[in-house]
Amino acid sequence: MLPCAKGRDGMGALDGLRIAVTRPAGQAVEFAALLQARGAVPVLFPTIDIAPLADCAELDAALAGLGAVDPAVDLVVFVSANAVFHAFERLARLGITWPRQVPVAATGPATAAQLAARGIEPVIRPRAQFDSEGLVGELDRLGLAPRRVLIVRGEGGREWLLDHLAKRGATVRAVASYKRVRGSADAAPLLRLAAGKQLAAITVTSSEGGENLMAMLGPDAAAAIKGVPMFVPHRRIAARMRALDCTRVVETAGGDAGVLAGLQQHFAKALA
Repeated sequence: MLPCAKGRDGMGALDGLRIAVTRPAGQAVEFAALLQARGAVPVLFPTIDIAPLADCAELDAALAGLGAVDPAVDLVVFVSANAVFHAFERLARLGITWPRQVPVAATGPATAAQLAARGIEPVIRPRAQFDSEGLVGELDRLGLAPRRVLIVRGEGGREWLLDHLAKRGATVRAVASYKRVRGSADAAPLLRLAAGKQLAAITVTSSEGGENLMAMLGPDAAAAIKGVPMFVPHRRIAARMRALDCTRVVETAGGDAGVLAGLQQHFAKALA
């Protein structure tokens, strides 16, 4: 766990507040910077660690198919920024250039930004609801009905998108480009902040991350953070955390901007 320095805004609703960020370490940097810029003190407590696959054979086979003269798919969907990062690492190792003729989709803005950083544009993505359901809604809005879809995700990812597209008659293949493991950070400092009423909020951006948080905090996790509001960007995550006895769950809009806005609105009301 790493407390970051205070930002320079100074007078905002988040000024001086310690806010736990539970994203994987590599993904927490940008959001932590946004918090710092508004005077908050991010407390990095990664509940998920990202690791490469032990066996890349299935991923490599799927990527090799993309490198064919006639790619075997008419849509590739990346479901996370990590999926993009690790898939493109393998593409580089395999010496495969991304096929520009194959449409690409992402389930949210962070994933789309990772693709854009690699020169992959345009990217089909949801306009508001940043998840699989939102992406399907965007495909419908555009009148697209892909028949052969490759989904690139983390090991053991959610099956909704695969099942839904298959029910529509598409041939769908899902491959993992990385794996997620429970974080290994020491929970004691975070528990001390919560016990001392010095932890203003916790941000949780995935159900798995939230489950890991509670496991890492120990058997009395719910009691330990009972007074700390938890900010989540999706109703599915909110429902999961409430099922884990978290009583102060605040649902926000999606993406970094949505979570940040939710934090600011909540604490601005507290100051009013």
